[in-house]
Amino acid sequence: MTTDGEVQLEEEKSIIFNEFKHYDDVVSYIRSIPSVVKDSGEEELLEEELKRVFNFYQEQPHLLDPYLERLISECLTVVHTSVEKPKAFHFAFRVLYLMVKTRGYKSIIRLMPHTVDDVEPTLNLLVAQDINDLQTWQTRYVLLLWLSILTLIPFGLESLDSVDDVPIVERVLTQSKRYLSCDERIQEAASFLLARLVTRPDVVAVHLNDTITWGLQQLRAVDHTTSSGQNEICGILRTLSNICKIGRRTELLPLASSVLHAVLALPMDTTKGILIYRLVIKLIQRVGLLFCPPRITTWQYQRGSRSLADNLVSRMDMSNKTELMDDISMKKPVCAKNGSMCQLPSAIEVDENFDLIYADDVAEVIDRLLNALRSQYTVVRWSAAKGLGRMCNRLSSPMVSDVLTAVLSLCTRLEPFTAWHGACLTLAELGRRSLLLPSKLPEVIPVILRALFYDERSGDHSYGTNVRDAACYVCWAFARAYNARDFAPYVREVANALVLVSLFDREVNVRRAAAAAFQENVGRQGQFPHGIDIITTCDYFALRNRTNCFLELSVFVAQFEEYTTSMIDHLSNQLLGHWDISIRFLAARALNALSPFASEYMLHTVLPQLVKNSTEAGLYAKQGNIFGTAQLIFALKDIPIQPEILSGVKEIEPTLHSRNQLRGISGELLRKAVCHLIEHCSLAKLPFHSDPIVDLWRIFLDECIVHKEVEVQVRSFFFP
Repeated sequence: MTTDGEVQLEEEKSIIFNEFKHYDDVVSYIRSIPSVVKDSGEEELLEEELKRVFNFYQEQPHLLDPYLERLISECLTVVHTSVEKPKAFHFAFRVLYLMVKTRGYKSIIRLMPHTVDDVEPTLNLLVAQDINDLQTWQTRYVLLLWLSILTLIPFGLESLDSVDDVPIVERVLTQSKRYLSCDERIQEAASFLLARLVTRPDVVAVHLNDTITWGLQQLRAVDHTTSSGQNEICGILRTLSNICKIGRRTELLPLASSVLHAVLALPMDTTKGILIYRLVIKLIQRVGLLFCPPRITTWQYQRGSRSLADNLVSRMDMSNKTELMDDISMKKPVCAKNGSMCQLPSAIEVDENFDLIYADDVAEVIDRLLNALRSQYTVVRWSAAKGLGRMCNRLSSPMVSDVLTAVLSLCTRLEPFTAWHGACLTLAELGRRSLLLPSKLPEVIPVILRALFYDERSGDHSYGTNVRDAACYVCWAFARAYNARDFAPYVREVANALVLVSLFDREVNVRRAAAAAFQENVGRQGQFPHGIDIITTCDYFALRNRTNCFLELSVFVAQFEEYTTSMIDHLSNQLLGHWDISIRFLAARALNALSPFASEYMLHTVLPQLVKNSTEAGLYAKQGNIFGTAQLIFALKDIPIQPEILSGVKEIEPTLHSRNQLRGISGELLRKAVCHLIEHCSLAKLPFHSDPIVDLWRIFLDECIVHKEVEVQVRSFFFP
């Protein structure tokens, strides 16, 4: 632990590859599976080595793409040749699971064999598995995923049925429902398989209604108080969500109201679990999307052409630039398929007069999602925010305006930090989808600026890290959403706020998030003052050390006058009163470091306010302001200080003493600060030699030397 109380981060090591360098090794490992599994020790070592290799690519999974098909083929070769050898058979599926874990199941299942001849053998393998064998769950998981791609073969599944056997569709339905009550991973694969099966064009007419009805009946009948019952609820909710996501709206709309009311009727105690609550919110939003027909929102903000080359043009005649922006804003929408200009059908363009038949259901869905933004669970708030973004993409402008008003109402002092966090996530989603018109920015930007510095104290810790992080995400999303002309009125405020957060926030992840948002704005907007210089110095790794941010990087940024005053004001007005003593002390030292850039401002504006607050503010602010006063007295030692300020400095210790504020636990904090003040007044050689205050300070230091707290004693030992 450092002297300022900051926990040092371990040295960060980042392994960066340009390609999948372990391909040959992995292939040799896979081919050696049949021989290696004969020895349990070698088997364990091989599995650990494979895990280690794939872990290298967790942050660069795309590097595996050119090799995945061959790796999958190697694994399936082992599977086909080891059906009678359980150890090798299950080991191969564990390797396939490592690929799924690294690259994602959607990328893997597309590359797995999906011919007609693979359907029945794969299903037979799944049927043969023991559902209670906890050691081989990866096998069942991969087989379920494999079947999910096999069910998409472009032939009628009834054509694969044998004369005397149970139909393929019935067998897959049975196996899918069987695994819905398993643990999370297998449950996810089973629900995905079931949803894909019942939404097939040749299956939907027979099994879609029955499957949804079965699911709703199970929700009502299952015992919500048992662990197995809650697992089954999760499986059904996942299945219904996937069906609503994959299925056609015209086929699902008649059942949407029934699904919504059944989910809303779940006993309230089932929503106390984080997983069930998240799945409920996810299903509610998916059902809500069924009530709103997909359409192109003509009122949606159109940024137009997004060319980084335009942002890199350093000098451009303003008249030409204005004409260019006008030309961009007049561009027609671009087709997503080929990038060519296209005229949208007029029937789709007109959406303001759309008669929302399911208005009550939509209002109920939006109300539930807004309430979920206050949830104590982050994943629930995140799911609700994404749901609101998707819903608003299909609503009219007045309805989205009402949603925005409700979201902004969550950002008040009366709301908990969870509501602030949910609101910020929603604003980011709306901005990312171009659903926040520039006319709404005067309402939104002040809220975001407050959220960037949100910090709510509770006991010996604080809440607000996630709020500040989400506010940085909003700034990042806005950089991508708006063109420079519309965002120009807010550039100065947003740039200053992001610089302050990236340099002075207590948490490293928030500092880095703010730096990422700043960098995105520099690249996309191209109008943040000295943006390139700042992002090249204040990069991801430079921000990891808090002391370096306060004392080194802040000095670099302070040379740009656009940021100097705001940095000084933030340090003196906010951070000197921070609840963490290490932040208070670092803020005082940072004021010292920044004083050469604004010495007159420090002398005539900041220092008088610090001296005043040293006796009038709250406990933490008192201590921080005394620290700040001490540091500025020393930093400005070569500049004549006004007599009234020196008088105020002399009165700090006597005033605190007369109010009995140097006693008890709070007195320990103030004694440390006053010792620091006396030390720096002495080092600055203030003209107090014949002043009575020297005797009072000597008495005070004598008391501190014999104080029961060791740190107070140490603070008083500054004389050589």
